[in-house]
Amino acid sequence: MYQFNKVKLDNGAWRFELDGISLIMDGFLIKGDKHWINNSEKAIALFNFKGEMYSVSNQLQDYKTAEDFYNAMKEQYAFFHTQNKVNNLKYAS
Repeated sequence: MYQFNKVKLDNGAWRFELDGISLIMDGFLIKGDKHWINNSEKAIALFNFKGEMYSVSNQLQDYKTAEDFYNAMKEQYAFFHTQNKVNNLKYAS
């Protein structure tokens, strides 16, 4: 189970934060070693890259746990950073 920083928002939703990625969800239930998302199709992920905020809906993939959704977003987050490094190398040479 990931050790998310969890914050209950004024509207009753939850924000899970870990390593620059935030997940917003209606609620959750801990089963086994995972956080199962209430209304998983409505969950969104947010991360900041170069001063721009990016958000990704869970509606198309519909990951059922915060851990699975986080892992998918971590790949996206890493992709942005990898692409940035590649582009910086292209322009530096």
